[in-house]
Amino acid sequence: MNTVSERVSRVMAAKFQIDADKITEAARMDELGVTSIDVVETIMSLEDEFDVEIPDAAAEKFETVGDVVAFLATHDRVGKPTGMQK
Repeated sequence: MNTVSERVSRVMAAKFQIDADKITEAARMDELGVTSIDVVETIMSLEDEFDVEIPDAAAEKFETVGDVVAFLATHDRVGKPTGMQK
């Protein structure tokens, strides 16, 4: 089974059209040479991949790939921390 990190890397590599080896959890979004449009499109693709809603307020705080991975690993389908009642 693919880990959250592997799935995020695969989606980002496809969307950013860069080598997946460059997409580490420590990689900063601005260092990957992508535009803000690339990031928005990637967020939408990640929402589809993980069947989750990523609120704009959360997405704006993503500075590294690890930030994205951490969010996706700990949030349910509507972007709430796991364990919270809906």
